[in-house]
Amino acid sequence: NRRSPTEDTPITYGPSKYEAGGEFSWEAMLNDDLGIFNDFTQRLSTGAVRTVDRAVSDLYLDANGPHASFYTNANLNKVNTACGAASNNPALSVSGLGEALTVLYGQVDGDGEPIIIDGLTLVVGTPLYVTAENIMNATLVDTTVNGGATNSTIRVNNWIIQNMRVVRNPYIKTICTNKPLSWFIFAEPSQGRPALEIGFLAGFDTPQTYRKAPNTMTASGTLDPTLGDFDSMSTEYKTLIVFGETRISPKSTVGSDGSGS
Repeated sequence: NRRSPTEDTPITYGPSKYEAGGEFSWEAMLNDDLGIFNDFTQRLSTGAVRTVDRAVSDLYLDANGPHASFYTNANLNKVNTACGAASNNPALSVSGLGEALTVLYGQVDGDGEPIIIDGLTLVVGTPLYVTAENIMNATLVDTTVNGGATNSTIRVNNWIIQNMRVVRNPYIKTICTNKPLSWFIFAEPSQGRPALEIGFLAGFDTPQTYRKAPNTMTASGTLDPTLGDFDSMSTEYKTLIVFGETRISPKSTVGSDGSGS
């Protein structure tokens, strides 16, 4: 429970428990010549990480791209003319990034003071990953300069990628089913104004994997861990992760559904 950086209201959220597992018969484990179950615990851990990624993605994504309750004209964080961009929902490009930064850098805090932003993260889905990397690795770019009777195109150093990194979120494609070309910019949370936050229960910031204790003994009293449960002769595994997530500052992110030109 703490204060929001954008308004004098508390932010409260709590952890939820997520677990998944499986049970394997003694015969299946014994006859696993291909080693199918050897990496089962790793697959459980991978599933836990995906659970975290999905939970965070649901905070800022919906079927139509930028989440409708988080990216709004009132929050001034949509890349459109109402929020200060030159066009509505531009596709990912150098000029589109420029419009997004115009909107993001135009934000002010509750006292009307400018918000200082240093590092940036460009978040794209799988369909835009190559485009994003091409932009990031370009040395020179062509850009249009407005002024005079006509516009002119000039070639400049690719300065726009300074202090920017790319993150590929595959959930954009699966969640934003109507707008899979959506893209987002986030300010680095180290400035004390994160757009989103995730918190883990102490000791559970990484997936914890467990095996149910075997309880089968030989007649002489020796525990045989390969026989698992006495009644079913099965072995059980599960992975546990505990976390909570919330939205904090819409002023630290902008989004485009990519539907513009």
